Amino acid sequence: MRVFVSYSHDSPEHMDRVLSLCNRLRADGLDCVIDQYEMSPAQGWPRWTEAQVEEARYVLVVCTEVYRRRFNGTEQAGKGLGVKWEGAVITQNLYDVEASNDKFIPVLFGPQDSAHIPTVLRGVTHYDVATLDGYARLYRRLTNQPEVSKPPLGEFKPLPPLERKQEFIPLSGDDGGGGEASQGGATGESPQEKSPARRPPNKINLLLLVLPTALIAMAVLVLLNWHLPTHVKAELTVRRVVFTVGGADKSAVINLLGLKSLFIEKFNLIKFMPESLTLASASTQKPAARTAAAPRLTSSPQPVIIRPKDERFQSSVSFSGGTNGQPYALAMGDVLAAPSSEVTLETTEDAYDLIMRIDGQHSSGNITAAGPIKVGIDNCEVSGVATYPTGAQSFNLETKLSRDSSVEFDGQPDSLVLTMTVPPDRAASLFPRGSIPIKAIRFEQQSEQGGAVVSSLLKEGELSNPGFEKIGKKKIASTDFVSIGGLDKFSIEEVRLDPESKGIALTLQGVADKITTGSPDFKTDSTFLAQNFI
Repeated sequence: MRVFVSYSHDSPEHMDRVLSLCNRLRADGLDCVIDQYEMSPAQGWPRWTEAQVEEARYVLVVCTEVYRRRFNGTEQAGKGLGVKWEGAVITQNLYDVEASNDKFIPVLFGPQDSAHIPTVLRGVTHYDVATLDGYARLYRRLTNQPEVSKPPLGEFKPLPPLERKQEFIPLSGDDGGGGEASQGGATGESPQEKSPARRPPNKINLLLLVLPTALIAMAVLVLLNWHLPTHVKAELTVRRVVFTVGGADKSAVINLLGLKSLFIEKFNLIKFMPESLTLASASTQKPAARTAAAPRLTSSPQPVIIRPKDERFQSSVSFSGGTNGQPYALAMGDVLAAPSSEVTLETTEDAYDLIMRIDGQHSSGNITAAGPIKVGIDNCEVSGVATYPTGAQSFNLETKLSRDSSVEFDGQPDSLVLTMTVPPDRAASLFPRGSIPIKAIRFEQQSEQGGAVVSSLLKEGELSNPGFEKIGKKKIASTDFVSIGGLDKFSIEEVRLDPESKGIALTLQGVADKITTGSPDFKTDSTFLAQNFI
């Protein structure tokens, strides 16, 4: 089964997501094709693309704001030519078959992208492959394995006609004094003295008598099985967690945290005021070893400002302890995330490394340092320094901040990535000043084999319902997945690093109306019903 993926090159991260999806489909037995598998087709990209659309049984259309703009031809001239061409080819195909579409399937990497499905594809089912359930439903569609099978058609069964009796009482004097009147005369009874025949119970009257009782019974049954939100507490240890920030104002997702080092990517600007500044090393390719005779740099009265330089390469800046060997030379201030920001926390093979990514909104933060610190700069432009190695791709500085100043960093309009190394004595609590309000959360990661979406649980977890002891606590094995939905007044109460599992230990609490998990303690799709609390 040939499947072609049409998408836009929004960012390197988006290209990686699409590639992972294609790799997983191939691992699951589908001949999925994507441009990243090709270096330069001999017939040229336009003809190659058109051939893929024609030859594929299905075309997955990965919908984003950028893709829709280019598909519709409203992108600025000279940008996104590939998607503009693919959009024209897809639109012409639909025109030729009079909009009868069983080939072109919209695919999303989050519910927010449903608004960016092109108009010509809005009438067909779309699939959110960022979730396990969404990928499973897409795979069923591509492999023609419906969730519900239609039963075979049975034999036609003829039924006898129903006998219908006509019951009526003739009017007196009918038939000109004959009929019952004459019979009455023969028996000595007048028509007025004869008792009329009793009617049998009417079916409509019976229905009216039974209907109220049936409606009351149905109402009781519905109320007992009503989908009720309730208070949930979860304690889970995961490799990766993704949550959407709630509340009405910006929330601190990291604050007052001592660090050994900090690595910043996806930033717009980094600024600090140095008291002293020394060049440690410089290289056109990678940082070199520090030389004994490091030149001392002079700075202007303005602060040192660092910005990304070349969009084709990743820009980054790192901060670490200086020469005094402090256990944690840096102190992280508040890192603020706006409502609806999507925050990803993920650990690495190092038990005390934590990666935090904030997407969807602008975010910012700051760090302070008590002593000298090292600053590693790669693919960046630097201003506010009288002399620095302008031709170097990367270089290291040693600096001491001026009194009462800090390093301020500002994320890109919709992204910021921080990699933090936390001292062991600070791993117990990463958020010491209150909770983080959230409105959605998921515990998923991509497997190392084929990029499949799998559960990120590392240890046995526990779910409970404070105030509803009748339900009891439920254990979730580390091999299971868990999903908590319909969140209201929900928050992350505690986050800490777990050195034993090299994961993130979470305590969550709030109101939820649905839990899905693979644990045998739960149904496949557990909901909270009124009968649970009676």
